[in-house]
Parts: sequence; structure tokens; C-alpha cells
Amino acid sequence: MSGSPTEYSAPLRQPEKRYSAGGVLNTTLTVQSTIVELGPVSLIGRSYDGQVPGPTLIIRPGDTVNLELHNRLGVGPAQGADAFIDNAQGHDNYTNIHTHGLHVSPAGIADNIYRKCAPGETLRYRYSIPPSQPPGTFFYHPHLEGSSAVQMLSGMAGVIIVADDPVTVPAELAAMRELVAVVQEVDVPRMATIALDKRVIRNAAPGAALQFFAVNGQFQPLIEVETGEAVRLRVVHAGEWTNADSAVCALHVIARDGAYHREPRTLPGVLMSPGSRADLVITCRSSGTFRLHSADLPNEDVDRYLGGKSRVRVGTLAFVTARGPRVRREEVMPLPPTLPARALDLITADVPAERRWIFEFNQGAKVLRAGRNYTWYGVNGQAYDARVVQRSVPLGATEQWTIVNAVYGEKGLLGGDVGAPPTRDNHPFHLHVNHYQASRACIVDAAPSIYSPDWQIGDWRDTITVPAPGNVTVRWVAADFKGKSVAHCHLFSHSDTGMTANFEVV
Repeated sequence: MSGSPTEYSAPLRQPEKRYSAGGVLNTTLTVQSTIVELGPVSLIGRSYDGQVPGPTLIIRPGDTVNLELHNRLGVGPAQGADAFIDNAQGHDNYTNIHTHGLHVSPAGIADNIYRKCAPGETLRYRYSIPPSQPPGTFFYHPHLEGSSAVQMLSGMAGVIIVADDPVTVPAELAAMRELVAVVQEVDVPRMATIALDKRVIRNAAPGAALQFFAVNGQFQPLIEVETGEAVRLRVVHAGEWTNADSAVCALHVIARDGAYHREPRTLPGVLMSPGSRADLVITCRSSGTFRLHSADLPNEDVDRYLGGKSRVRVGTLAFVTARGPRVRREEVMPLPPTLPARALDLITADVPAERRWIFEFNQGAKVLRAGRNYTWYGVNGQAYDARVVQRSVPLGATEQWTIVNAVYGEKGLLGGDVGAPPTRDNHPFHLHVNHYQASRACIVDAAPSIYSPDWQIGDWRDTITVPAPGNVTVRWVAADFKGKSVAHCHLFSHSDTGMTANFEVV
């Protein structure tokens, strides 16, 4: 689709890169208040090291990452006194960090999302990356209950790349230029609603839109390519609220959520929920300016899959500007015919009944917490309680979970009635520590289907959309690490307020 850059469009900036050396990455990240200039709008945001997005961390399997997280935000308003109130948003300037998608320990000073870093404090993290960690695109972001949504919306996210093995990476991939594209949402009205400190916007041009996407902290930037060139674009959806899809020139999907497909997939668009990633290869055969955009996909299956409240925000992400003479198809840089996909396949595994579980997203009527009204959110009829473990999993066990996205106000698979008017909502499902393999989808009032606009049977993912209403069945192995962690909806305004469950590998 063609389009026109704006007066604010500039070449896509790349975040600072920090590489491991000798098997170790020692780094610090400082959380601080930052003025973010986004074209016609200037926001008062939060960032890592004054950068939106934060620095890109590039590591290898087997590395050790030593990270110090410094919280230099002011004390700010709290929920009331010094109490943390369950499932209520507040303490906006308390934080921590989550390494989204990495297969690392959830305990101690590793990827432990139960730790709190108060303003003025420092937390030290140490991650031992297993030698078996697959290469791919991952990211880091805050994950403290009650403050994650406001911090994600105000700019706090950064990319982690686990580098390809130079010996085994396909030569076609090694020859490609790589770019990082962190998609974030600017939603000033929503930000002002959930933030306790209402000072969200610094200034705005007259008539400026207050809801749009930003890419690498820029307003509708330019991705510059040469005709015939194949460019690898590592896209991270670090937004908080909406799904997005994209289409431009020729779009080839080679990986999702840090897991390679078996072969490249040429698609008209890619559906991405908050928290998901897509490694895309863009090729343009002729010069011109093409719009990388988010739009409603005109497809009945997509509409039925996502339901009536899918929140696919329509808008421009960036522009691809291709320069050079028109090239023939055979002159375009080649894609690898096969990719280094994960060898493990659980589709035909025999999973006993005791290792099968229903994980049902629930939402209901309004409740009053800390003087504010919230929609009631929960999992399996329970609003989140950090002290309660809903699922215990033996180390090494293969689990089968059916993730249910019920029509609230009606009975789901567990027979729970959450007492609100019937409606539809999409809840992307994220599992910490381990990837899972998608094995089945079922859309309510439709025959069981293997079609999804987001994934295919057999794909390995850590964040996927769930039919609204309907369910997805996934399988995963509790490998390598014991400890307590979470599975949740990756709309943080939902998980901050109850749509999270603890599980523990024992």
C-alpha cells in the first residue's frame, strides 16, 4: 500500500547496542523520567537510560548476564499510604524487570518478577543463559503488579537478541542487514486514566492525534531499503493495549516469539498481540514509498477468531522507502529454503489426564478498589493473589493447557458465571520461562479449526492471541528450572488488575 511520509518522518533510529564479551554481559539500566518527542506530541514518559526504546542487549547461548537496575524515578503518588493493594493500579514509580521469552530461572535474582525496586533503590540481577537457549528476538520490560501498564505505555521496553550461531545460521540470513523495530502505543487519554500522576503530555501541536503507534520512539519513521535487498526486521510489539497487523512490499515471516519457522512464510500481513515478536524479511522489487500499517484484516476467519472487541488499532507504523531500479524476481536477495526450527515436537505426545489443565480468562462486573472502579479480572474464577499457586508442575513434565477465552456473562469450560453482560474481548496468553507449542484452536459456534491468523499448528510461541470466544490448546515442557512464576493476559491493564495466575515447577 502506498502512502506519504509526514513532516515528522525521519530515518528509523536504531537503539544503542550492548554486546556480551567472553561469555559475559555486565550492564546497568537506569529507570528515569524522560521527555519523549513524538512528532506532533511531546510526552512525559519513563525510560531505560533516557532512551525509548532502551538499549538492545545482544547475547549468546551459555552467556551470563549481570544487570543492575537503578530506579531514579521520584517517589510519586501512591495508592494510599504505603500499602500495595491487590489488583489495583498504583505505585507508578515502583518497578522491576522481566526478560520476556528467555528460558531462564524465575527464582532468586534471575527472572523473578515478585521483586520490587522502589524509587532510589537498585536491584541486581544475574541470568545464566542455558547453552540450549535458541537464538531469536526477545525483550525486557517492567513486570510489577499494579504499575506495569503505566510504565509500558510511557516507554519502558528494550530488545534482547540471542545471536545466531555463525556456524549454523543459513548463509542467506547472515547476508541480510538487520534492523530492530519496537512498536509502542501512544494513548494519552488512556494513560491519563490509569496513571496516578496525570502529568502525561508536555505539549501537542494543534489538532494532533493523541492515539497512535510509535516505532523506536519515533512518529511514522522511514525504513530505507534498496530494491532487491532483503532486510531482516526484528519487530517487537511492546504496546499495552491493542493488536496490530502489518503489510508492506513482500513480507516474509521467518520467526515468531524467538522461534524460527521451518521455512519462510510469505503472508499478506502479520497479526501481533502485545508481547509478541515477529522476525520479518522485507523485499521490494521497485522503488517507491510503502506504508507499514496496522489495519483491520478483511477476512471473516480473522474477524471470527478475534471477536467483536479485538482492538486492532488502525494506523501507520512507519514508511518503507525503496530506492533503486526495478529488479526481476530472480534478482532479489534469496531467502533460505529452510530455517533452524526447534526440533522438539509435542503434537503427538501422550499427555496423561493429570497433566492437562484448563486456564480460563474471566472478567466480570465493576469492583471498587482503592477508591477506583475496575473491571473484575481473574483466572479460573480467582482474581490474582501472589500467595496462591494455582498449578503445580513436576520438573521435566509435559503439560497440556487449554486456554479459554469465554464470553463473560456466560458459562465457560469450568462452568463459572462471572455475572456481566455478554461481550467479547481478546486476551493474549503469555507463559513465563518456557515456550509452548500450539496444538489446537476452537472457536465457539464453529467447527474445531486449525486456522489462526496468528499461528499455525506446531508453532512454538510464548505469547499468542486466543479466539474470542473460544480456546487454544498448547503443550510445553517444564524444563531445567524449578520455581514459581506466572501465566497471564499480556494486556497489562488486565494482568495488573487480576488476570494472572501463579504456577510453580517443583
